[in-house]
Amino acid sequence: MVELGGNGFGKGRRGFLKFLAGLGLGAAGVEVYERLYSIPSLERRFREELNYWVGRYNSAYAELNNLATQLNAAERRIEDLAAQHNAAQRKIEDLTLQIRRLDELEAESTSAISFYQQQLEEAIKGLRNTVEKYRSILGEERVAFESATLKVLEDLKITIEDLRSTNEKLLRLLPHFPLIKDLSWRPTKVVNDKIYDVNVSLEVISPLNSLIEVEVQLIPVEYTHLPMEAFPVEQVKTVKLNPKGSEKELFNATFTDLKGGREYIIKATARDTADRVKEDNIKTTYIREFENFGKLLYGKGVIIGANHFPLYPIPHSWEALEPMAVRPLLGKYNVADEIVISKHIDWATGHGINTFFFSWPLHWGEDSKKVLNNIGAFLTNELSPQLHFSFQVEGVDTAIEQGNVARDGWKLLLSTRSDWEKILTGDGIYVNGIIDLKPFLDHPTYLKVEGIPVLFLFNTARLHGNVSDFVKDIRNSLGKVLLMANYADLWAASSTYTKDGSGGWLLQCVNSGKCELIDVAKNFDMWTVWAAGWYTPIKEPLNIYYPLYINEAYKIWSNLSKRYSKYFVPSVIPGFIDLRNPKMPKLPRDIEMFTKFLITALELNRYPKLIKIDTFNEFGEATGIEPTYEEGFNYLKRLKNVLEEHIQS
Repeated sequence: MVELGGNGFGKGRRGFLKFLAGLGLGAAGVEVYERLYSIPSLERRFREELNYWVGRYNSAYAELNNLATQLNAAERRIEDLAAQHNAAQRKIEDLTLQIRRLDELEAESTSAISFYQQQLEEAIKGLRNTVEKYRSILGEERVAFESATLKVLEDLKITIEDLRSTNEKLLRLLPHFPLIKDLSWRPTKVVNDKIYDVNVSLEVISPLNSLIEVEVQLIPVEYTHLPMEAFPVEQVKTVKLNPKGSEKELFNATFTDLKGGREYIIKATARDTADRVKEDNIKTTYIREFENFGKLLYGKGVIIGANHFPLYPIPHSWEALEPMAVRPLLGKYNVADEIVISKHIDWATGHGINTFFFSWPLHWGEDSKKVLNNIGAFLTNELSPQLHFSFQVEGVDTAIEQGNVARDGWKLLLSTRSDWEKILTGDGIYVNGIIDLKPFLDHPTYLKVEGIPVLFLFNTARLHGNVSDFVKDIRNSLGKVLLMANYADLWAASSTYTKDGSGGWLLQCVNSGKCELIDVAKNFDMWTVWAAGWYTPIKEPLNIYYPLYINEAYKIWSNLSKRYSKYFVPSVIPGFIDLRNPKMPKLPRDIEMFTKFLITALELNRYPKLIKIDTFNEFGEATGIEPTYEEGFNYLKRLKNVLEEHIQS
């Protein structure tokens, strides 16, 4: 800072006296000059007035300099915030610097700047008047330094404008506060994959005004493209939090007893004393409605599989199934929809199903590829690790329909490799001429029994001839695998409850050692039957005699499987009504009949126990146990009740 006063003026005086001496007046002349003009007294008065105004100037300057220091520091902080704020479209992620209470500083600095600027202007005016007043008396040289000080003060006024600009920057930041950051959630109570309670945390920064309210809401997501009946009714939950008045505060909110069955929006709202309101929100993952009962069963060696059709809405449109026997609670859905997939996994595993056998038709052209894509959507769903999967590979029927493999009545006669290539090449991925499932078999949730992957080749009961080489080729391509085939013909096992007493020849041919059915079936590792063996001409009423027929036939096949060291996989259905073929005999849906099928299947003791429900969601044949408008969750609830009783017995 420039210091005004005696030193500066003294230099001017000495210069002027030196000038007089230069004119030849000498010491006497100088003395006469001083006396004539009374220089000392004038100088004293000039210095007194000058010092007064300089004192006022210095005082104002000191205060302004102090303000400038504070505001420059604030400006540096603001610049840091502004640099981070350029990415504020996503959120100001890295805003960690604590800034001072700028609202108070803004008010104080604005008032102080105005006050001291007024004092400064008064000082400048006083200096100017004083300099001009004595300029004519003392001369230009004597007041030259003081005149220069006016330029310094003008420069100082520029600094004040800069400070005002800084204030404007502060004001531009106001709309971004209060700032909500790091909004997140975590489960705090989880039972068998079901989240019951969650904790929400967030940080709120409000340096300009005090917070008066912070609110967190848990909002159940509503899906307009799916029927509301498929989702449990749940209200918005709200937690109001009390701020402590700090510039930067951490908050936590806990929400309990979530019903689940959907995603949730977590919405945070902060309000400050200036009535500025800021909001932020995030979405949770899908939160289960039911505990994962299927996982508990899997750990006990009870594998409950269900055939799942990842077809809808292709290749058969929903409209082609009208009028439907039962209508899915999810409506006419797209099976690849993320929420539909989550619902299917939630519902199935919540009631004991722990494996889906995905139906994969190989010869449907582009539709086959869409089915494969739909399966991929299942495997990338966030709930997919909570469910095992396998395949029901379908190629036999197409080979029969195309007529490019030799037949003997209903039998498909395999001869050379080209015959089974026509069955297993299809329109999917394949290697060495047949379908390649290795990428799936190595998946961590692929179904394995005693560590070996399980694969169901659908409708293999029609395969005869060179089946041995056919199976060897599959094993050579896929490696170690348990092949399941539906050779367990129930009609061959029992005739007690059929209308005409036919069938029941299986034990006779086995005992004679000349049973072609068993000879072919021995090529496979697991024996099963599709859709509980329907259609067989059973005595009426079906809901009474069909369960008895199933009970007898399943016990025969279970004993035979033990004799030949094979697995027997019983099938359970709720009924069978073929909407695509109205001439097909109907097995009306009956929950009590379904229960009897299930109990019979569970009583066939073997570890691990494997049961297959046909199906979870095939509405074209009305075999699905997925929740419907007509029956609700009846079949799934009954399934869970029977399974609970079984593992407790």
